[in-house]
Amino acid sequence: GKEDSPSSSNENDEAAAAATELCHRWDLTEAFDRWRFLQKLLDLEITCPHDVNAIVYHVLRRYAQAPRDAAANQGAPERTRERLRLVQTVLHKAADHDDKSVPVLVPPDFVISQELERLLPDPVDEEDAHQSIYDGLVELHGREAVKIDERNGGVEWKASCLAARILLFYDFLQKGLLLKEDDNDGDL
Repeated sequence: GKEDSPSSSNENDEAAAAATELCHRWDLTEAFDRWRFLQKLLDLEITCPHDVNAIVYHVLRRYAQAPRDAAANQGAPERTRERLRLVQTVLHKAADHDDKSVPVLVPPDFVISQELERLLPDPVDEEDAHQSIYDGLVELHGREAVKIDERNGGVEWKASCLAARILLFYDFLQKGLLLKEDDNDGDL
């Protein structure tokens, strides 16, 4: 298959190097540092949208390469065929742009935003998972701040919130960006 080809191995090496570089640039090696990164994202203090888009790409890529059983790995979304298909579709579109990033923090393309929203749990069918993400936003940003920003926030906050929700749901806080041999300790 394509996964065994030399170019695929080279792509994996390049992606790992890019993710490692992002981890060091933003100091994302520890869970607390990733928590602070998400706080800054929601407070609109991050001035490098391409890096946020690249971080979203690497978190989704890690999920697609090493999906986890939600019961065995608290916090990680359950791997379903539909969820994996949606993630792979987003990753393929990102690869088409050749910059290895998911366009979340850009002047929003409605189609992309809807596609990215579908990566998240459905508020009706997956109510607990949906509420868990909202609870994470409240912990990061504060209950009143989330309410105010949801009501009055501009496009930049809505895009930052979408990026944060994706990162929370796909286990960025615990697992970081990189797939590791011992993918249980959460570093990088």
